[in-house]
Amino acid sequence: MPFSGKRKRATPISAVSARPSSKPGQGGGVRLGSWMLSGTPHLGALAVTGGLLIALGLIISGPDVASTPMNGGGWTQAATWSVLLFKTGTSVLSFLPLLIGAYLAYGVAGVPGAISGFVGGMAAMAVSTGYLGGVVAGVMAGVLTLALQRIPLPSVLRETATTVLVPLVSAACTTVAFFAFVGPQLGALAQWLDLHMGRLQFHHVVVVGLLLGLMTGFDLNGALGGAALSFGITGLSGDNPANAAPQNLTIMAAVVAARMVPPLAMTLTTVIRPALFSKAERDCGRSGWLLGAIAVPEGALAFAFADPLRVIPACMAGCATSAAMVMGLGAGTYAPFGGVLAMGRFGGLWVFSGAVLAGVVVTSLVTIGLKNLGRAAAVAEPAAGATARTRRLAKVAA
Repeated sequence: MPFSGKRKRATPISAVSARPSSKPGQGGGVRLGSWMLSGTPHLGALAVTGGLLIALGLIISGPDVASTPMNGGGWTQAATWSVLLFKTGTSVLSFLPLLIGAYLAYGVAGVPGAISGFVGGMAAMAVSTGYLGGVVAGVMAGVLTLALQRIPLPSVLRETATTVLVPLVSAACTTVAFFAFVGPQLGALAQWLDLHMGRLQFHHVVVVGLLLGLMTGFDLNGALGGAALSFGITGLSGDNPANAAPQNLTIMAAVVAARMVPPLAMTLTTVIRPALFSKAERDCGRSGWLLGAIAVPEGALAFAFADPLRVIPACMAGCATSAAMVMGLGAGTYAPFGGVLAMGRFGGLWVFSGAVLAGVVVTSLVTIGLKNLGRAAAVAEPAAGATARTRRLAKVAA
């Protein structure tokens, strides 16, 4: 073939890597939101399954199943099966960041993004960031992959870059970000909160309740929610009889109350305002009450994943209300797990129940209000655009 004198232009890597969530005219935030909403049926069902396994273990053996060793008995004993169910359920929930990271990165950048998102999700899981860490890992890995895909390369390097180099670089950058920055910062934050809450609990008990509730509602048993639970458990651990002081029992009850609120509130909200939720969310709401009753906050993960900007603030408001009421009014417990299954270990049961109910109502009302605001804004935006077009047409006609 004669030489034409024209040099072939290098093709961006994205030309050979489909991006399933990209649509003309949509911004990145809209695409990400639609992809998260579409993932609710799968990831929500997985969270519910893990929570139900935990519930079965607690129902069979009670709150002590969390501290029972796996090799405590033979396979013919119910206790062995309850521990197996409980451990399996907690393992399922712990793997959610990994799956969320892979799913979101695939939505942003296709198969190469899913690979780096999977690795980033593993890093998020390793530093115990919870589902929010999976979201961050997925978005970070997807955006990095997308940026690398747009680098023009010669055709001989294109396939290798798509299948190997791009996922490798994106996964490495995401992993380094979590292990070098996110993990140490979360550890420092947890230590800071533990230190200052330890001082506040002797002078400002309601403030401690507010902080514990906000932490629990923010990431639903992620890094901050886990730190709140650990703060309550640590106060009761050890052989020192002073650890069973009423104040430590009250802190533990505040954390348990806050952990019960999000799933119960989401179930209530789907019942009274079902039109605000998708079918997948309503399906999760049917079993969410059970997870809330046994103090498994991951029962609200499907709702937080589908609409984090509205659901998370609502959960934080309700959890803070509930925990502050418990701290102020003085209920107490020494059972960190089990929820209603450990009611025999509670002091001030009516106070505790009233605080949980108040938190559920606050979360439900704030969720409805925020979702209605979002719908009103969505309706007003097209109307404003139509009005502007009408004015321009009137000017042209004049």
